[in-house]
Amino acid sequence: MPDDDSANHAVQAAQSLIMLLRLKHHLPPTHHSIYIHTEVDDTGVFKRSLKVHLHPKIKKKPILPSKHMGYNVIVEPWPRDLL
Repeated sequence: MPDDDSANHAVQAAQSLIMLLRLKHHLPPTHHSIYIHTEVDDTGVFKRSLKVHLHPKIKKKPILPSKHMGYNVIVEPWPRDLL
């Protein structure tokens, strides 16, 4: 099980990425979704990444870093049920 410090760090990274989208790219909260994705590999090691959904109506898609605060940033399609 991951420790609380690493979980808090992941939350801080997600919040920081939200602020980046808001302040640098001027995207309101309704135009993106960010969540922390946790996987456990075969050896029992927890691996976290930040998954980002960008609304398809955004005309100019922001260029996101591949890593943010040590976490991989993965851009995924906007969920169809939220359109």
